[in-house]
Amino acid sequence: MRLVRIAPALGALALLVWSAIASLTPATGAVPCSLIVQQSGVSETTLVYNGRGITQPIASFANVVACSLTSLPCQDGGGTLRVLAWDPVAGAPDPTTVALRTAGFGTSCSEYNSMVKMTLDPPLVALSLDHVAEPMRRSLALDFWDPFYTQAFAADANASPDIPPTLGYTSNGVRTLFGGAHTVISHAICGGDGSVQDLRVLQSVMTTNLSLGVGVQGVIQRFRVPSMAKVQWAEFAMGSLYSSPGDTPDRVAIYDADGQSTPPTPLPAPLGQGLLPTSGAPVWFAALPLDNPVTLEPDHDYWLYAGVNHTDGLLTRNWTGGESADFQSAIGPTFTRTDSLLPWTNIVAALCFRLIGTSPATTAAPSAAYAPLAVRLAPNPTHDFAWLTWRGARGAVRVTVFDARGRRVRDVMPDDGGEGGTWRVQGADATPLPAGVYFVRVRDGAGQATRRLVVVR
Repeated sequence: MRLVRIAPALGALALLVWSAIASLTPATGAVPCSLIVQQSGVSETTLVYNGRGITQPIASFANVVACSLTSLPCQDGGGTLRVLAWDPVAGAPDPTTVALRTAGFGTSCSEYNSMVKMTLDPPLVALSLDHVAEPMRRSLALDFWDPFYTQAFAADANASPDIPPTLGYTSNGVRTLFGGAHTVISHAICGGDGSVQDLRVLQSVMTTNLSLGVGVQGVIQRFRVPSMAKVQWAEFAMGSLYSSPGDTPDRVAIYDADGQSTPPTPLPAPLGQGLLPTSGAPVWFAALPLDNPVTLEPDHDYWLYAGVNHTDGLLTRNWTGGESADFQSAIGPTFTRTDSLLPWTNIVAALCFRLIGTSPATTAAPSAAYAPLAVRLAPNPTHDFAWLTWRGARGAVRVTVFDARGRRVRDVMPDDGGEGGTWRVQGADATPLPAGVYFVRVRDGAGQATRRLVVVR
């Protein structure tokens, strides 16, 4: 990647968008991004003295995949670039939660191209479903801090009035107008494309005021989602972590909690799971994508589990009694344990988490001409196998098999899209169902259908 010159002694930073890397030149507006959330030009150089930071509020609220500042190259030092939840009334970061993303950088000539950049992979998803328990504040800001060295950035003294002016601050954290009435540090914020903007926070608890502390090896949170949704990954608020050499990444998993007031020991097979690498600063940290994206149903209980392998880790939120109706209906009890063989202990706090994915609730409603889901089971009755077929599905299909007493015996996602498909009800593992009466429920993004199945031996 090359440093692109925009003026004598000025360099444009690189913007990494989703999975591609391309140069960013704010002066000309040549940004390889189909959705530019916010961008300013360049007209002068502004010095940021040691022990001073700058904050650039973002006027438009959208999901973000990358951001950059235009910096003078070959300076000594380095610092931290963060994306913050922002309180525009107070002119300060939201004090109730930690940074949404953070990255360190160096600006000395020994650093690769002396570039300040931040790639948000996975993207920072700011948009939420309606009625999540505790949504994020609907304002963001880009924040730079170097406590030791003087830094020089390109600025725009004639920025559009639609872009909020840049604020400066010292170690006391008090932010004031930086460099004039409406000076804007040259920057660019990229929102990726339409697929990025389709992502949503499916459920979240944002307030971070407690820590799990030392000795906890696992935490599990019962929750519900407000609309049918497919989870792609989870995010957790973390404190300062001090991992030991040889520590393995923490495991993240989602389990069915239907009818359960406490989590089982041992835990059953998860609906989907991933890994949560370590972090080094208080920040919202994303786990690796789930091995199997999990479709969640509204008005249904699930467990969100996270292992903890470190001396200080996940953050929680205390219950105050003043939680909203959305919070109380969606967030259940939280449990921890100090060993995988020990029973779970209920704690009076909620795990701070964000579930990210997609939902039919954020797409266009089906037209009046949309045909209902067509489902067929054959042969029925059966003594050996039975095939389920469906057509007219909208989005992912989930199949759940119940016995005559209403107990769930199988729950699979045989298809993640397409109008039609087939699935062997006896299961891909070829394990036969005992003789009896069963009910097979098929759900897509618009509704459901249930069929009765009789198994004879």
